[in-house]
Amino acid sequence: MKVTLGIFTDVDDFDAQDFLKRLASESGRASVVLTMTPEQLDVLPRWEAVSRYAKIWIRFNWGYQGRGTLPFPDAPEADEFRRALRRLFAFERWLGGVFVGNEPNNPQEWPGGRPLGADHVAEWVASAWWMAPIRLPVGPPPVDLFNPSLGSPYAYLDAMAGGIKRRGARIEFATAQLKTQTSAPPLEQEPYRFSDPPLVGESMNLGATFKALGVFYRHIAPPVLVIPEANPQRKTLSPLFLAEDRHYGWADDSRSVAGWIDASVRVLLIALRAFPIREAYVHAYRWARDEWEIRSRGDIQDAIIRIARQIHRL
Repeated sequence: MKVTLGIFTDVDDFDAQDFLKRLASESGRASVVLTMTPEQLDVLPRWEAVSRYAKIWIRFNWGYQGRGTLPFPDAPEADEFRRALRRLFAFERWLGGVFVGNEPNNPQEWPGGRPLGADHVAEWVASAWWMAPIRLPVGPPPVDLFNPSLGSPYAYLDAMAGGIKRRGARIEFATAQLKTQTSAPPLEQEPYRFSDPPLVGESMNLGATFKALGVFYRHIAPPVLVIPEANPQRKTLSPLFLAEDRHYGWADDSRSVAGWIDASVRVLLIALRAFPIREAYVHAYRWARDEWEIRSRGDIQDAIIRIARQIHRL
């Protein structure tokens, strides 16, 4: 299986291009997820040169926060979003793929605070797939596997994947997040389980990713997996999740950071043997703008490159 490492970044964080060029040069390949909205389409061409050495995936959102990651398919603004998708698809020649929306079961991503149902999302994914040029892969948004606001995230994912399949879309890649609650070694955290419904007994860590893939692949079995966000939620190196711990971000300890990335990717490699996946693209969250910023963390950048070199030799 081919695994490519990369980063998640905003489309206007152009300084990330230098790191991607270095990653590709030193490890042989690179990948990037660019998050953007229709208003940012004019800046997208500044990434074309990067496509010569890195795979470029677009996470296309209607907006952020209260505007919502996707509009409702029958809302007045839906036609505007469809027109924006067509404009985006015009860049098909150098894009690796497009997925629409982000974690639609999370209230932070709902338009006007109204819940985005799984069928709403399936309608958008299928619609985008039918609109897209034949050569441009289109995929679904990742689901927030730790958020029970709309009930079980796995039931939401099941309904979304089933809805996409019923609409006849032949999805070319799956998406899933790869996260743990703390910065401790991933396998130390894995015994911890949720204790409140509807997630009682479910993994709070990497196991959630693999269960989600099992749910998705019951309906659709694409040969490519895109991990838009790979990161620990909290800085603490304790494997014990404490709800009151609000120190978000990557750990300050460089060796722990490198250990987390290395172990998470290797666990992923083993787990993916259960799926018909030929290629996986894993993106460290994120280049800039919040507590997980790695733009100023040369140690994290070096770790990604070092681990990429090792993984690419396997």
